[in-house]
Parts: sequence; C-alpha cells; structure tokens
Amino acid sequence: MKKTLFSVFVLLTVLLLTSCSGTAKTTTEVENSDLGLKAWVEEGSYLYVEVKGNPTTGYAWGFAIDHDNVIEDVVSEYQMDKSEYEMVGVGGIYSFTFKAKQEGTARIVLSYARSWEISAVSTAVLDVTVDADANIVSLVLSGVER
Repeated sequence: MKKTLFSVFVLLTVLLLTSCSGTAKTTTEVENSDLGLKAWVEEGSYLYVEVKGNPTTGYAWGFAIDHDNVIEDVVSEYQMDKSEYEMVGVGGIYSFTFKAKQEGTARIVLSYARSWEISAVSTAVLDVTVDADANIVSLVLSGVER
C-alpha cells in the first residue's frame, strides 16, 4: 500500500514538473571553458554567443559567417568586467547576437586576433542548422583551436 501511494506521488510530481517545463526557451547550449565561450539558442531563432577577451592586449573577437542568407549578425558588443578601482586593462565579455533568416546550414567562425597579424591565436567554429520556420534546431561547437 505504501509503495503504491509513493509511486502515485512520484508519478504526479513528474507530471506536474513536465507540464511546467514548457516555459524555458533555451533549446540548445554549447560551452568551452578554455576559451570562456558560451553559446545558446533562445526563442527558436536567436543565437547568443559570449566569449571572454581583453581588447587592451590588442586582441579582439570577431567572426565570419559562410552563409549570411541563413543567419545574420544582429548585435556585437563588448562589456568590460567590473573592477574594484576602475582599473584599465581589465578583461571582459564579447557578446554576439545572431538571428536565423531562412532554412539551411551556416558556419560561424569566431577568431581572437590582432588586426595587424595574419593568424588568430584562438578560433571556435559553430555549425548552425535552421529549419523551414527560421528556428535554429541544431548548434554544434565543431572546432576549437587555442
């Protein structure tokens, strides 16, 4: 009898929790702690990317999209970390927002480089798949070089 009541309680709890889970909008997320990179999808068609960097070193994060008819850049910005004494040279977070436009696949190559140098010191490759409703259905961190 106690096992039956416990089983019913567990089943009802699971049903209650799964019925509330539809409020979360994040569908896909990838991370790389070596680069301080985090990327996630919200509202189906928006991809957010955050990566640590420090422009006072001369390095900056940039990106290239191979199929900009599939996904486009909406916002790119840098926010310096807070420091106790408002010190100069403190690192921060580069933030990029992309929006899906149409069905297909696209590759976003993020690179951390100095504008006057030929090669990047770090790169990350994000492969994005967009469905017919312009929703991002797959996000894969397919390559990282440091």
